[in-house]
Amino acid sequence: MIEYGPDGKIMTESLDIVDFLDDNFPGPKLHSSSDAEKRGKDRELANMLSTELLFYSFIMTMDSKEALWPKLEKELKNAESLFAKQMNDNQFLSGASPAWLDFMVLPFVMKLPAYISYFRDSDDELDYMRKEMPFIFGFYDAMIKSAFGSKILNKDGFSKEYIESIRK
Repeated sequence: MIEYGPDGKIMTESLDIVDFLDDNFPGPKLHSSSDAEKRGKDRELANMLSTELLFYSFIMTMDSKEALWPKLEKELKNAESLFAKQMNDNQFLSGASPAWLDFMVLPFVMKLPAYISYFRDSDDELDYMRKEMPFIFGFYDAMIKSAFGSKILNKDGFSKEYIESIRK
């Protein structure tokens, strides 16, 4: 949340805050581009990826995990296609270095190994990601290795066991 202007208006939408900060303050930009069309496409992609990577409905349903895996796998393939289209030869969705778009989808991507491990009932989730989702895995790996990612990521809090505890 940000308060701005002489009348103390409140802004709560994260993407609006990113736009506001980029447009009104000097320094490093949060967007990967100042081009309005590119910014619009990034916002559209963020919304699509948020939908594709929103797995909470899979956790909260009482359907068996065996019945849910094919549905989840389909969503993952859709997300992989979106990543592939956006990333091209880059490590990040935003290009050569991470920007707001990368950080927006990062929490969902960091939970993928736990989801895959739980729903596939296996412990080869990173191998699965590397083989079946090379763009998402490349992004995951690049974010972990980036200076930003190494400081903000906590991979230990969201696990297969945590998902099991929620579903009980």
